[in-house]
Amino acid sequence: MAESELDKRKRCPRCKEPGELEGIRPTQDLTKKVITMVCRNSRCEWENTGWLITVMLDGSLPAEEAPEVLRAKPRAFPVLERGVFGDKREQEIKAYYEQFNKG
Repeated sequence: MAESELDKRKRCPRCKEPGELEGIRPTQDLTKKVITMVCRNSRCEWENTGWLITVMLDGSLPAEEAPEVLRAKPRAFPVLERGVFGDKREQEIKAYYEQFNKG
C-alpha cells in the first residue's frame, strides 16, 4: 500500500525514519490542528528534535512551503552600526553592563 502524504510528513526531515507523536493541539482560530513529531533515532543529527505538521480539520494538508523559502525572508529589523547612539551613550551602556558583570 502506498504511503499517505501525512505519513510522509511524519517522517524525520533528516533521516526519513518515522517520528514519534509528541502531541496534537488546535490552532487559535480552530480551523486547523498542529501535530508535533519528534525524531528518536539515535543515529540522526536531529535526535530529540521536533517538527510541526499542520492538518486542516477536514483531514487535508496545506501545501508544503520549501524550507529555503522560509529562510529567505528579509530581516525584520536592520542591524545597527556601531556608534549610532553616540559615544557618550555607548559609554553609559557599557558601564551599565560592566556593573552587573563584576559579580
